[in-house]
Amino acid sequence: MLINGKNYIGFLKFGEKEHMEALYNEGLLYVNTFDYFKTLEPALDGRADYYEATEEYYAGDGLENISLTIEYGKQKHTLSRENGWLAAAINTKGYREYSHLYSLSCFDINRIKENKSILDERNFAPTKDYVVVIYDTKTFLERLKAKLLEYKCKCKLGFVEYIDINNYSGEMGFFKKFNEYSYQNEWRFIMSYNSSEPLKIYLGSMLDIAMKPQTKENFYNMSVEIVNTTNL
Repeated sequence: MLINGKNYIGFLKFGEKEHMEALYNEGLLYVNTFDYFKTLEPALDGRADYYEATEEYYAGDGLENISLTIEYGKQKHTLSRENGWLAAAINTKGYREYSHLYSLSCFDINRIKENKSILDERNFAPTKDYVVVIYDTKTFLERLKAKLLEYKCKCKLGFVEYIDINNYSGEMGFFKKFNEYSYQNEWRFIMSYNSSEPLKIYLGSMLDIAMKPQTKENFYNMSVEIVNTTNL
């Protein structure tokens, strides 16, 4: 798959051993809410993101023609690039069209060839010390799409595009994140599900399309060979 100039192949899911075994054995996808990730306490596992589902973002030259005036009693204070305003994140609709998301990482073939490393080690963390590699993505997506149809709600699937927090200006939405997360090479699906609680989706055993959960050490000890990536 060629996305944003990069070759992606395979899916990876990182998590605790118990959760990765449930994914592998039962196909359990734990689909959490956008609010969960927006309010999650920042940690080293890369899950927390205050800017999830932000509608618009302006920084750098994009602030040239934007200012914000705040009134407090008889006082007024104007924020602008001229007086040091660095960025603006805008959410004006008061609601989000989609409520839940589930994320997977991917192998970036270009990165592997350039860095001689199959994956950035930051994807592992104390709370994400096991990984499941889904090598048959075609079958996985077929099962996922069939299951999502049962919920009869709006869904979207796709890769995340990474943008520069200091210079990007424009729409963000559900498939843009800042460059600090780019090491995750994220693919996700999002749902408009009428609940504030997480959703558990069962796809069934993935023994035929995935590798059993592995530790970081075992994962990096795998033998990897890249063969004919020109048509990915």
